[in-house]
Amino acid sequence: MSDYTIQVSWSGKDALADSDPNKIISGADFNTEFSAVQTAVNTKYDSSDLGVTLQQYDAQNAVTDAAQTFTVSQRGTITTDNDLSFDQNATNNFKCTPTGTGTLTFTNHTAGQSGNILLDNSGGHAISLAATTKGDANLATTISTAGTYWLSYYDDGTNAYVVTSAVFA
Repeated sequence: MSDYTIQVSWSGKDALADSDPNKIISGADFNTEFSAVQTAVNTKYDSSDLGVTLQQYDAQNAVTDAAQTFTVSQRGTITTDNDLSFDQNATNNFKCTPTGTGTLTFTNHTAGQSGNILLDNSGGHAISLAATTKGDANLATTISTAGTYWLSYYDDGTNAYVVTSAVFA
């Protein structure tokens, strides 16, 4: 962006007599001045870009470059995904009712992402852990037992670390 700066010294012509040939403004003077005005105008904020190429200021919108305190509830959507493979680009929270044996897997690992899975394994299907899904030594055995479980996970960008509740009655 550039600010407009006067290019031609017009005020010096004001003191000249009307009959003085130096009081005449040439086309080149106008061209120089209007080019400077055009450059300044064309490089300034364009309101049609608001929210497109410029971020619109709105005190009610969350931003990623400032600390904020939320004064109302923030909720993520729940994605139903019954194949035991959870895409972290889809959401943070999942609901899963497997229909057969499977492997607890996370895709699109995102460092710092955490979330929850409501696992309804009422069929008691055998569930194993993918190489990048980490849990305690009993996790796979626990969630393979028929019942409903609340799994919580945290991802470091490579692995998803999972803990589970006891079975819900």
